[in-house]
Amino acid sequence: MTATLTIVLFSTWLAASLLQPDLAD
Repeated sequence: MTATLTIVLFSTWLAASLLQPDLAD
């Protein structure tokens, strides 16, 4: 369960970073 949640959160962060590089800092 925890691993799945971590993957979901990481995927969301990764997508946001790729779509909005300005927030990656």
